[in-house]
Amino acid sequence: GDPVSLNKAFQPDPAKTSYGIGETVGYRLRLSVSEGTVRAVTVTDTLPAGLTFLDATVGAGNTGITFSGGAPVQTGQTLSFNLGDVLNPANGNAADDFITLDLRARLDNLPEHQDGVVLGNNAQLRFTDGAGAPQTRDFDADASAPGVQPLNFTVVEPNLALGKSVAPAEQSLGDAITFTLNVDHTAASTADA
Repeated sequence: GDPVSLNKAFQPDPAKTSYGIGETVGYRLRLSVSEGTVRAVTVTDTLPAGLTFLDATVGAGNTGITFSGGAPVQTGQTLSFNLGDVLNPANGNAADDFITLDLRARLDNLPEHQDGVVLGNNAQLRFTDGAGAPQTRDFDADASAPGVQPLNFTVVEPNLALGKSVAPAEQSLGDAITFTLNVDHTAASTADA
């Protein structure tokens, strides 16, 4: 198998797959790295249009793992992490053989970001194998579906109704009148207001 592999999930809650306008979307890219050296490791992550990159943090399971770089280079919606040669010293503990790349981005308020729209995020891993050949692996969120499937989330927005009432219902000149406005979610609402 490959000396390095890529997985991706939402962060901090992998089960959260819907986000509202202005909300921060977090992604965690996890590289599983065999003990030893993996050469020329680069990870690219392509954010969906309409997400604004906020920041990224890089972490390692084994505190002895070394690599170069760390901060991503941003070109449009693509973030590139050039980790260089990754050295994972042998310690006999497979549970700490990983590097994490945590990304945060904000869902922008754009006309195309309507309730129910699905936005996908793609990632790719590149490295040089033991024979010196460059290798590329795309993250596939659903290997059972044909093609490469991105990690998708759904845009949610509130659907609100405005109601107005007046009291008393019948008024005379000089009466105090109270107008009441009620804003409430409709049955079709999928997000907090």
